[in-house]
Amino acid sequence: MKFDVSLVSRMSDEIEQSGKRMREMVNSPYELQMELQKLESSLQSLKSLTENQSQAGSNANTTQTYPNQNQS
Repeated sequence: MKFDVSLVSRMSDEIEQSGKRMREMVNSPYELQMELQKLESSLQSLKSLTENQSQAGSNANTTQTYPNQNQS
């Protein structure tokens, strides 16, 4: 499975937006819980991506050892 850079970008944008919503609009425990669920979902997506990479073999030629290493 290839590393999905676009997924990382989308999830980081969603995490950033969640933080902004918590700062600006959360006014109740329910609203906070909803934002936390969104954050947990985003983090789980990223965690899944790294777990899938590990299962594919960490010694693969496409493994990145530093950011943007395999980007052209």
